[in-house]
Amino acid sequence: MKFSFSELERARKEPKKFAASKLKAITGFRSTFPMYWILAAKYYHKLRATNNPNAKRDTLRHFTQQCQEKLSLSKGFNSKLLQYGDQLDAYITSYESLNYPFVKTNKRVEFRKIHGNILSGRIDRIDINPAGGYVATNFEATASDWETRLRIPITQRALAEEFGCPASEIQVGMFCIESAKHSYVTLPDSDINSAVSEVGTVLNSVETELRILRTKAP
Repeated sequence: MKFSFSELERARKEPKKFAASKLKAITGFRSTFPMYWILAAKYYHKLRATNNPNAKRDTLRHFTQQCQEKLSLSKGFNSKLLQYGDQLDAYITSYESLNYPFVKTNKRVEFRKIHGNILSGRIDRIDINPAGGYVATNFEATASDWETRLRIPITQRALAEEFGCPASEIQVGMFCIESAKHSYVTLPDSDINSAVSEVGTVLNSVETELRILRTKAP
């Protein structure tokens, strides 16, 4: 079966409910400030990759225009526009201070080491670590316990295999929009192996629940 990295925590916590949700039709999504913030952050990297000297200014203008077009009727629009604009400015400043050579945004990655299943996900930004290896960053609207999520070790192992380097040369982390901070972890192989084993158990539980639900379906 196919699963996304972002689904792992729901499957881990409530396999029965998650299995039921897999049988339902996918619904649409609602436009939000964090969504347009993330799109703008990636737009900044696109401009910067072309050596646009005004990448920061143009990105902030682009973000404002997109929000005005798509979100102007939302409650508290003006204050949220100012808030997220400031946080986008802070992100750009934080990223430039890292001095990591940029690789790409929207990096797709797959993990096929769990029999009968394909795990896949998107990494918002990939950079090169000047000290050696690669740095994977996702964006998140608010602070969380992201370090404990199963997608972190799976991402680290999947990238190490794709790039042909030790897992110890992969950093995986988040930029929190709320706190305007980058943070990263590099997990030891023992933790990654434990996570892979747990993911296998979780997916087996989901598949069992799916079989039960399908036999009950009219």
